[in-house]
Amino acid sequence: MDRWKQSVRWVVLSKDEKAWSDNEAFSCWRSDYRARAEARLAAAEGTAVEECWRAAAGAMWRLISDPTGSSDHYMNETLTKKIRGGTLPSWFDPKKVTVRIGAHTFLRLDG
Repeated sequence: MDRWKQSVRWVVLSKDEKAWSDNEAFSCWRSDYRARAEARLAAAEGTAVEECWRAAAGAMWRLISDPTGSSDHYMNETLTKKIRGGTLPSWFDPKKVTVRIGAHTFLRLDG
């Protein structure tokens, strides 16, 4: 079954390798990333924490417009190429890029 037809929870949190077959999707949620993420969060302070909180709260309660242009995919192209030996996932289509914010590229593939 197509992994994207599964529930969001299955796609994001699955330990099933089929869920990660072509793309390291949601790698920031994977257990091997957890220690690095926790270290970054613990080191965050001051303005960075406030900016992140405002962005998260604004998005959650739709108080700010979507800066990604309704994207349904994102990735760090440089890191992805490094992990994959210079290639990008098959779903990446440069014509579908809506915006680049920092190190992340956002795409709208569905629609």
